[in-house]
Amino acid sequence: MTRHSYTVHILSTPLSELSEERLLALVEALEAERRIVAPVTSANSVTGTVGATVSVDASRPQDALDLALESFLKAARKAEIPNVEIAEATVEATTEDEHDRHELVSGAEVARRIGLSRERVRQIVDRLPTPVARVGSTRVWRWGDIADWKAAKDRPRAAVVSAVRVARSTTTRSRAARSAAKRSKR
Repeated sequence: MTRHSYTVHILSTPLSELSEERLLALVEALEAERRIVAPVTSANSVTGTVGATVSVDASRPQDALDLALESFLKAARKAEIPNVEIAEATVEATTEDEHDRHELVSGAEVARRIGLSRERVRQIVDRLPTPVARVGSTRVWRWGDIADWKAAKDRPRAAVVSAVRVARSTTTRSRAARSAAKRSKR
């Protein structure tokens, strides 16, 4: 079976206690796991959750998810973090061209990635997905939300362009057929 690269995002339920030492131990334990690659560990002191984003090679998305979850829970046990349960886990196929869908981006970065000016992004901000946060006066979006919005916005345009091409092609053929019919009548 062909193996593919996947990115898995994992988030725990709130933990009763999470010290800096245990978080560092989790980072070390995840880095020691040989079945996953490039673990990025995170912690949210407000919600009391820990998470990780890892890369996994597997033949199916479900296999990648299972492998990442096993590695995360094993690392949490090694780090002596008690009662870790998974609140959320997502798996995505990794492509070299694509940006991380969970990456947070500003309006300037949205403009750069979708090929608009910053001013145009400011003008259409009400049409964009809801920002996930504000940092001062700067709106911040999850890149995946913007990418999905852009893809949905482009789909109807692509269908219209395709329909126009078909219509032009049909019209051109019809004109050619009428001209040929007139010539044959002469």
